Amino acid sequence: FGYSYYYLSSFFNKNFGIGFSSYVNRYRAQYASHLLKETDADITEIASMCGFASIRNFNRVFKNIYGDSPKVYRQKTRK
Repeated sequence: FGYSYYYLSSFFNKNFGIGFSSYVNRYRAQYASHLLKETDADITEIASMCGFASIRNFNRVFKNIYGDSPKVYRQKTRK
């Protein structure tokens, strides 16, 4: 966009009440939750498809947002 990360983060915080990184992580986790429910793709593959650099970071972010690990979330939503 031609803006610095700090400007975007500040803009998001002021206008949406959430930092830019948090917004992106929520968006990625939301897409991951859809994939976990609707596909049989491997969890590591889903993490990569959603833009997470590591499975560890994916698991941490996902659990913070949904309260369960991706594996447990998939099991609960598939019943």
